[in-house]
Amino acid sequence: MRAIFVILFFINSVFAETISEPFKSVKASANVLNTTFIDDKLYIATDGGTVEIYDIKDEKFDEIIKFEDVKSYVSDHERPKILSVDQLNGKILMLSEADFGARILYLKTKDGLKPYKMKNQAVKKALFLNDNIVVLGSISNEIYFMRLSDGEIFESFKISTAMLSDMEFSKDRSTLAIGCESGKVYFYDVAGKTMRKILDIHTDNIYDISYKNGTLITGGTDRIVGIFSDDTLKKIDTGFLVYGVGLSSDGKIGAYMSDEMSDVSLVDMRSLKNIAILKTGQSTINSIIFINENEVITSAYEKNLLFWRIK
Repeated sequence: MRAIFVILFFINSVFAETISEPFKSVKASANVLNTTFIDDKLYIATDGGTVEIYDIKDEKFDEIIKFEDVKSYVSDHERPKILSVDQLNGKILMLSEADFGARILYLKTKDGLKPYKMKNQAVKKALFLNDNIVVLGSISNEIYFMRLSDGEIFESFKISTAMLSDMEFSKDRSTLAIGCESGKVYFYDVAGKTMRKILDIHTDNIYDISYKNGTLITGGTDRIVGIFSDDTLKKIDTGFLVYGVGLSSDGKIGAYMSDEMSDVSLVDMRSLKNIAILKTGQSTINSIIFINENEVITSAYEKNLLFWRIK
C-alpha cells in the first residue's frame, strides 16, 4: 500500500465551482446533532429530545418522535440529546440520554416504542447488525453485541485503550469501520470475528468517518482528510480541523469541512480533484449527507439543514 500526502491541495480549489446558495433549507425543531439518510428518509437527531423524519421525495416531515424530559443534577426537566439513529427494515434504533447522564436505547416498530436501559453509561453509538442484533460502541472503545429479543449482551471486545470516535457499517453490514482517538481506523469482519485491516491515518483524534462501497473518508484534529480507496491511502492537508466528512453511495465523491468558515469541499476520491466548494455559512459542520451524486445536505449545531445542488 502506498500513501500520498497532498500539501498544496488548495491549488485545485481555484478551479472548483463555488456554490454560495443552497437550493432549499429545512428547519428542525431544535439544534441538530447528527443525521442519517436511509431509503430516501432523513433521520434528524436533535438536542431537543426529538428524532425528526424528513421524506426527501415528498419534501415533508413524515414524523417527529419526541422523548420525555430527563433529570440532571441541576434540573428535573432537561431535554435529552439524541446520540445516534439507525434504521433497518422499517425498524428505527435510537440512542438517547437518560436520567443523570445515563444512556437508553429505543426500538421503534409498528407495535410501538420499546426502551432498553444501558448498563454502560458511555455508549456513544448504536447500529443494527440485523433485525435482532445491534452493535453498541462505547467511548472507552468497547464494542458490544446485544440481542433485541431479550436485551442481553452476548459478545464484546475492546479495540484499544484509545477512545472511540465514530463507527460505520458497510452497506451489507458485514464490516464495521471503527475510528479512534489514536488516529487509527479498524475494519472488523463481523462474521469472521477478525480484524481485517488497521489503517494508521491520523496523528491525533478522528472526528468523523464515512464508509461506503469499500471506500473510506476520515477527518480529524490534525487537519488531515484521510482517503482510502482502491487499497491506497491518500491524505489532504486542509489547514483546519476537519469536523465533518461524507461520501456518495458509490464512494466516488467525498466531502469534508475544509476551513474555519465551514466551507465544504467536494472531491473526486480517486484523482483528488476538487469538484466544488459549498459556502455554507453554518456553524461547525457535524454531518454531510449525499442524497445522490449531485445533491448534498449539510447540517451543523443549529436548526437549519441546507440542501445543495452540485450540477
